[in-house]
Amino acid sequence: MKLEKLTIKNINSFVGVKEIDFTKLENELFLITGATGSGKTTIFDAICAVLYNKTPRLGGNPKELLNNISDEAYIKLTFSVAHDKFEAFWQVKRKKDKTIGNIKRILYKNETQIADKTTEFEKEISKILNLGFEQFTKAIILAQGEFDAFLKAKDNEKIDVLEKILPIKEYELISKKIYFIKKEIENSIMDINKFIDDIEYQDKSILDENILKEKSLKKDVAKLQTELKNVEEKIKQVTLKNQLLKENQKSGKEIKELENQNFNLEKEIVIIKKEFEKIEKEKKEFEKNLSNNLSELDKAIDLKKVLYNLINSKKEKNFQKDKFQKETNDLINIIEQNSNKIINLNKSLNLLNIKNDEKFKYIQELISLKIEYDNLQKEQGEFNNSVNKNKGKNLELVNKRANLKNLISKNSEILEYLEAKIKVLKYENDREELQNNKPCPLCGSLNHPYKTNAPKVDEKEYKEVQQQLKIDEKELSKIQEEISLIKKFNEEYNKKLEVIKNRIVEIEKTFENKNIKIKKFEELKDKKEEYDKKLEEKNRIENEIKILNTKIEENSKVLDEKKNQLKELENELSNLELELKENKDKAVLLKKELVKRVGEFDDVNLKKDELLQKNQELNKLYNQKQQLLNNKDNNIKTNNKLKEEKEKRVIQNHSKLETITIEDKDYELLKREISEKIRNFSEELGKISQIITNIQKDIQKFKELNLKKEKLNKKLKLYTKLNDLVGSADGKKFKKIAINFMMQELIYIANIHLDKLSNQRYIFEVNEDIDKLDLFVVDKYNENKKRGVATLSGGESFLASLALSFGLSDMIKQKVQIETLFLDEGFGSLDNDTLSNSLNILKDASAGKMIGIISHVDSLKEEIPKQIQVIKKANGRSDLKII
Repeated sequence: MKLEKLTIKNINSFVGVKEIDFTKLENELFLITGATGSGKTTIFDAICAVLYNKTPRLGGNPKELLNNISDEAYIKLTFSVAHDKFEAFWQVKRKKDKTIGNIKRILYKNETQIADKTTEFEKEISKILNLGFEQFTKAIILAQGEFDAFLKAKDNEKIDVLEKILPIKEYELISKKIYFIKKEIENSIMDINKFIDDIEYQDKSILDENILKEKSLKKDVAKLQTELKNVEEKIKQVTLKNQLLKENQKSGKEIKELENQNFNLEKEIVIIKKEFEKIEKEKKEFEKNLSNNLSELDKAIDLKKVLYNLINSKKEKNFQKDKFQKETNDLINIIEQNSNKIINLNKSLNLLNIKNDEKFKYIQELISLKIEYDNLQKEQGEFNNSVNKNKGKNLELVNKRANLKNLISKNSEILEYLEAKIKVLKYENDREELQNNKPCPLCGSLNHPYKTNAPKVDEKEYKEVQQQLKIDEKELSKIQEEISLIKKFNEEYNKKLEVIKNRIVEIEKTFENKNIKIKKFEELKDKKEEYDKKLEEKNRIENEIKILNTKIEENSKVLDEKKNQLKELENELSNLELELKENKDKAVLLKKELVKRVGEFDDVNLKKDELLQKNQELNKLYNQKQQLLNNKDNNIKTNNKLKEEKEKRVIQNHSKLETITIEDKDYELLKREISEKIRNFSEELGKISQIITNIQKDIQKFKELNLKKEKLNKKLKLYTKLNDLVGSADGKKFKKIAINFMMQELIYIANIHLDKLSNQRYIFEVNEDIDKLDLFVVDKYNENKKRGVATLSGGESFLASLALSFGLSDMIKQKVQIETLFLDEGFGSLDNDTLSNSLNILKDASAGKMIGIISHVDSLKEEIPKQIQVIKKANGRSDLKII
């Protein structure tokens, strides 16, 4: 994992938006500096909060990161893992009631959102980093200060210190869990034993005895149930006999009633027949005259229809005449209006005063050229700016190159001087044979100052100069490449600028050939637009005049047709008047003749309907009487049929009564006695069944408990072994073993770092006794002598604790490579030489990663040029500055 950028807003003492760009500190040792309480550790709090919603200092309430004077706070962290880039976002807002609302968290992977809920976020972060909160804090914040305390702690204090450093809490929990599981199993076995003792053991003979009783009672109950069925059958026969007697008695009464009904119906039929004959006679006489009268009435109706049609036709013709007259007048008005419009349009056409300009014909061609001209000028300006910027950058690089060359020259001289010293030292035996005023066989000098005073060579200085020379030469090569790139870039831009300038000249010549000034082209374009609008208006008016003339011609034709139709309608109306008079005279004569036959009437249709209605009523009355006679006959037939059925039923019931033979007993009482016996036997049977069930349950429970006890005893053996090895009520037994194993793994990894940090002088060694936590260092420069860590000097102690902290970080980092580390304090007690040496070691260690030192020690500012400065202000606020 590599940190790239941290952005915070209103977090603790930082008010407003602050940003740390970690990419500027890549592969560097940098310093996070500031006064005590300025907010240095807040940077790490923010990183933990945005990733885990926890901070080492605020525990489970990261909302407190929002400062008191703000209503909103957020943290954004950009980081990369392998080839993927991630951005984590954390935000809180203050509500109207001043309480802080819920925390909002979002996670992006390669600019795509992958989580916006807490559970999703935590799941994804766990997959990405493969570290929990505690592991992350140990991996990224080097525990140098805590290991320093461990090195100085007494034997009985070392476990307490290691508990804070190493992830051993889970081993303590495992130890406790094993102990308490063993206790639970033992308690469960005790409870089972108690249950087994409480179960009353039932002898098999008691169970068999009750089973025999149960069988005997079941037989008795079956016998009584058979008797009960026989009694119930007798009760059914008694009930059937009583039902048959009652049914015959009821049927005799119903037969007499049916005979009386038939007698009354025959009387009614005689009366109805007399009424029917009278209606039949009246119907025949009316129908005889009806046919002739209806024929004459139909003639009068037809004549009335003819008169009605003639009157309607006259009305229709008059309506058409009025309609045609109105349409004719409307057409005359429309023709006049359109003629007036044409006059007005011709006036507007004369006012347009259109004058053509020869230049207009080039306008479309020149518009695209003008756009290209403007774009080219803009592009020319941008290219000039880029070239000017490159000139400034090139000058800066040339100066830097000159300085580097001077520096390389000086360092080369120093290196040559140091190499010469080294060569001199190699010829120590030859140097003793040198004599004054005799030439040196190596350099030819007559003076030999180093014969007695051999030069001293600082190997560290030689290596530093040699390393710095390589760095400067690499930087010089890089600057030379940049200068070459800028030169190449400027050459390409100059070629492009030449092409642009030539094209601009071509466009300007095109405008000159058309006798148009390019700067006044917009005015010409505006005039062309005005000319186009006038031309468009002229075309519109001429088109409208054509349309109106066409309409006048069409309306004139229609007007002539309407006038001809009016003349035809007037002739038709005259003919209708004559025909209407003739038919009215015929109608008067026909009515006089009809009155003599059917009586006075106002409307011939009503008179016809009246005759038809009377005929209908006579037919209806005739049909009613006919239906009534039929109904009475049917009633008599139905009653006779019912009478026959009931007589048959009485005979059948007599036959059934003769077959029923029962004794004269109280069968209901007998049924109750048998039912009572069955109920008593069933109750006794239920009690015996319950006894049998209880005994069987106890036997089964006894078997199950013994089986469970057997399984628990096997499990107890396993946990007893585990408890003997690592289990304890306080968890210390397994914790102590875990600490020892972890210490061995830690020492193995830490030795790799200590070997480098101490220039292969020291390695750690642990006590072979597992119960002891003594830690030693082996001095390889002093015949591999072993001594306690308490004897280390301040500088050596710092290197030892730093190696241990690097080792712990490597232990925790399993699948994710942590490329950003923080070292919190631990430099205040070092002397100048040790401090300088420690910083050199840390600079070497920062190759391929960033290491940040969080400290307020002033002397570190001079030693570490790359810094994140946390500036404490008078109003309690803080600011950030990267240098």
